[in-house]
Amino acid sequence: MKIKNTLVNAFLLVMLVILQNCNAQENPAAGDKTYEGCCGTAPVEFPLDDKRYIYIPNVFTPNGDGINDHFMPFMRSKELMEIQKLTVVSAVGDTVLWQMERIHPGDDAKNYGWSGYRADGSRYRGKFKYVMAVCAVGFNQFVSGEACSVICEPGNKVMKSRSGCYYASQAGPDGTLEKSKVNKEQDCF
Repeated sequence: MKIKNTLVNAFLLVMLVILQNCNAQENPAAGDKTYEGCCGTAPVEFPLDDKRYIYIPNVFTPNGDGINDHFMPFMRSKELMEIQKLTVVSAVGDTVLWQMERIHPGDDAKNYGWSGYRADGSRYRGKFKYVMAVCAVGFNQFVSGEACSVICEPGNKVMKSRSGCYYASQAGPDGTLEKSKVNKEQDCF
């Protein structure tokens, strides 16, 4: 078990170094440019094998209204899986914004998801990157991607009509994206 955790930690460290070298948006300005490239550019569904898959929203709105407030992956609860070392880093990869050691199917997003706040208490806005290990008996896979933290404020109405934006409220019970579900963000946008 100790070797497995060491391998997971080593891989996550390598992924963070790789993510730091990716082109990213630096010093986002308020308005549309802050959220440029947030939707439709990265996958949100990750098939792991024939029975296991994960849906990871690419947008969340941490405004405390109880709708899409936390960033967290959704996984099929019928298959025994867990997420290990979910790590969220800034778009340029220079700052670890949040990390959760373990997440299990059915865990509450309020207690196990990222709230969109930095360690200093300020809200993060714009694109960020994530990496995690998905583990099950006889199965380990690393998943990484990009998503956005959207602050509900005037000027962000463009997010309402932007295609390719998928929210936590669109997660299906089996860990997949249900595009027919609405994002429920009437008050934000």
